[in-house]
Amino acid sequence: MSFSDFNFTVYHFNYTESTNIHALEAIHAKKAKNGDIFWTDYQTKGKGQRGGFWKANKGENLLFSLVLEPNLSVEKQFYLSMIAALSVHDLLLHIGIEKVKVKWPNDVLVDGKKIAGILIENSLQGSKINYSIIGIGLNVNQVDFKEVDRKATSIALELHSEHRVKTIFGLWQDAFRPYYDWYLNNAWEKIKDYYLKSLFAYQTPYRFKDDSGEFIASIIGIEESGKLLLRKNSEIRSYNLKEVKFIAEV
Repeated sequence: MSFSDFNFTVYHFNYTESTNIHALEAIHAKKAKNGDIFWTDYQTKGKGQRGGFWKANKGENLLFSLVLEPNLSVEKQFYLSMIAALSVHDLLLHIGIEKVKVKWPNDVLVDGKKIAGILIENSLQGSKINYSIIGIGLNVNQVDFKEVDRKATSIALELHSEHRVKTIFGLWQDAFRPYYDWYLNNAWEKIKDYYLKSLFAYQTPYRFKDDSGEFIASIIGIEESGKLLLRKNSEIRSYNLKEVKFIAEV
């Protein structure tokens, strides 16, 4: 399959509990197929990383989940995170936003402020990925983030104008297709190389925190499994998602 053979089917809802939950229920009911997108104006319980919630004002942001059936090995599942984050990264660059970076594993930042979050849930069958749900929340027209517990921004704040959410959604689809083509055609090095070039704090001293406390290290790469590789002096450490936190620039 190439991206020219890949089509999206979009199902739109005024509101839902969570587009990832909706997609999962559709899969279990055998009512979802490769390329289906569940898009909503509002989520009552949007899911975020680390078991948190994705908070977004009604009708102001892009909230959706894409169902894929990649039928590829478990070892390649983190590449789905990479291409999802890179598609949002490229969309933002395309519309004129600068200082866009991907924060490991797959948040998207603009000048250090979060503009998009991505949550990927995979179902495995043996050594294969049976299906994947890619949930994306992109801040489009929201300008008030008082209830958000970290620095955040939106397309409207960065470009000083509102944008049609539907138009942004179409641009994301255009950005995603070539990356999925790379994924299906095993272009692992191309994906990883661009991901590292777009990675926040890559090869830059930064303050992190793990179970032993705070320390200064530099990101030097990503393992095939998706673990973050940090160099602290001459020591190299690897971390899963919940094992390390970004603290601050040095």
